Amino acid sequence: MAAGGLFLVFVVFQFQGMNRHERNFVRLCKEIAKAHGYDSKTMRAYCNWLRRDYVGDRAPMRVTTPEKLGARKMPHDKEARILIAQDPYYFAALSYCYFSFRKWFLASKIQPQNFAMMTEGFSVLKSELIAYMAWMDTPVGKECLAKVHEKLKLKYAVDLVEELKGKAALIALNPIAFIGLGKTRDEIRDAVNVTLDHERLHMLYGYCPKLQKWAEKSLERKHSAYDNQFDPEASTTREHLAHVFESDPDLINARLGRCIF
Repeated sequence: MAAGGLFLVFVVFQFQGMNRHERNFVRLCKEIAKAHGYDSKTMRAYCNWLRRDYVGDRAPMRVTTPEKLGARKMPHDKEARILIAQDPYYFAALSYCYFSFRKWFLASKIQPQNFAMMTEGFSVLKSELIAYMAWMDTPVGKECLAKVHEKLKLKYAVDLVEELKGKAALIALNPIAFIGLGKTRDEIRDAVNVTLDHERLHMLYGYCPKLQKWAEKSLERKHSAYDNQFDPEASTTREHLAHVFESDPDLINARLGRCIF
């Protein structure tokens, strides 16, 4: 058999051993990696170790922990349910309308299928869901949900409230969006863990009043990367806090005080 035929048999065999989420992940990964200019050999290796590190469950989301990701421990980790998206479209279905509700982007400018490929992670607090669910019952919220169903064509139900499983916060990471953020396995792992730290800082800001007061007094309230994208209810301070300390979140431990979950 010619070398090309052997390679084809290897690829077919490799795909047969994957579940649906893994096959879709590798296909999307190769498309994105190609757009980033990776050569074929690098692209295959890159997408396969991303798949092995973060994808593999048959469910659209995998429950994980900071320890499993090789990340540092942070205060109150037990209050958060941490998920890794096995299906980026499910990730988008969970979070797209929430981002729209918070006015973190213009829904007219970003479609759900693009959002699925570009958003690295998000966090939502249980305390924020009452207002969100009320918004989802408005004409604007219903229009957003209809748009998500139309564009993503998911075959399973998506329920953001249910995904919290009673925890104080949900943190979800989307590995497909990390393509291009590093050239090596370690660089990607570092990028994933910085995003995890960023989202955990959001959770702590939301539940720790002493940290909120310190951040509002001590940090500049302007973060140029997020100007005009966030709602006015202190989210600029929250986002700025996460960006300042995401690489070394232990620095804020002394500022937490008593957190109320």
